Amino acid sequence: MFQWTVTGAAIQGSATSQQVQVKLPDQVGAAVTLNVKVSLPDGATTTGTYSFQTISTFAADIEQMACKFAHTLFATPLKLKPDNPDPWPDIVAQINPADLVAIRDAAASMVNVANAALKANAPITLAPGVPSVLATRTPRPIMT
Repeated sequence: MFQWTVTGAAIQGSATSQQVQVKLPDQVGAAVTLNVKVSLPDGATTTGTYSFQTISTFAADIEQMACKFAHTLFATPLKLKPDNPDPWPDIVAQINPADLVAIRDAAASMVNVANAALKANAPITLAPGVPSVLATRTPRPIMT
């Protein structure tokens, strides 16, 4: 048997099924904690807790695009030259045409998300509590 509880959000539907649906608050940065207690017929129990802060739709879209990029680029291992035990700097990464299409599509989506965020003219919180460093970094010259 499952018993779910939530703080900072609302359970929708059953709180005693294997999966639970939760309606998150609309505000960015809201704290949410999910708790579950699983009880077996023999009386054994276990519990779990997961806490997070909500993010904006724009931030979620950006994170999803970043995940798509990472998955596409790193889903298959890098192929190293077999005769070189030291992989640096001679790494050879192969990306097949289907993955290139996925990268192109993810990049197009990232542009759309970034344009929508710029129209909102407000900062986007990707990881609550972590300050942005991208806008404050000094560009480094490219070494050739």
